[in-house]
Amino acid sequence: MPAPAPLTAPYFWSDQYEVRIQVAGHVAPGAEPEVVEGDIDSRSFTAVYRREGTPVAVLSLNQPKFFNRLRRTLVPAAAAVS
Repeated sequence: MPAPAPLTAPYFWSDQYEVRIQVAGHVAPGAEPEVVEGDIDSRSFTAVYRREGTPVAVLSLNQPKFFNRLRRTLVPAAAAVS
């Protein structure tokens, strides 16, 4: 019997005009956002949402490399919301 696939955080992206929007994870109730790179006003930033100190979601505008690095650190959905 094959081993079950590891849990991964859900992910989606969209290109809207000149903006690449990427989101991974679940923004659980009580999750606190923190901009960790870039600046919201410049339309180039990455924010991490944490629940009880644990990263549960990442939101990024125009920072695909930084986003992908942080996306790999997310706690899988089942563990983050339980």
